[in-house]
Amino acid sequence: MYIQINIGRNFTDSRGAAKTHTNRNWSDFQNETVAVLLTAVNATLNYQPSAIAKASRVEVHTGTGTWDGVTEESAHISLFHNVELDMFALLEGGESVGFAPANVTNATEMVTFLLETHLSDLARAYGQDAIAFIVTDSHLAMGA
Repeated sequence: MYIQINIGRNFTDSRGAAKTHTNRNWSDFQNETVAVLLTAVNATLNYQPSAIAKASRVEVHTGTGTWDGVTEESAHISLFHNVELDMFALLEGGESVGFAPANVTNATEMVTFLLETHLSDLARAYGQDAIAFIVTDSHLAMGA
C-alpha cells in the first residue's frame, strides 16, 4: 500500500484573508498529518504488532507547490507499507474502529475512509481549502 498526502503552508483566516502559517504551526500541521496517516493505517490493520506502521517509515518532503494559482511552500507526506491488504479481514467489517460504513470492503477503502474523515477535520483546523491524498497498491520496479 502506498499513501501520499499533500499539504500547503498557506491558509485563509476567519476574515477570508490569505496568510502563511508560522514556522511552529507549519511544523505542527505536518506532524499532525503524519499522526493521522499512521492512525488510519494502524486502525485498518487492527493494530497487529507485526503490521504496525511506524513513524520512521513515513517520509516528509518539502518544496514549493501551487494551489489555486498561488505558489506556496508544500509538503508531501508518504508511506509505503508492504502489509497484505487482506489483513482488513482482521477488522471483521470495521468493528474495531466502530464506524466503518457498510460499503467499505477492503483495507484500501478503509484507509481512504479514515483519511477523508480525519484530514477534513485537519483541513478545517488549519484553514485549508482541501488536503489532497492518494491511497493505492504499491509497485516496485526492481533493479539488479
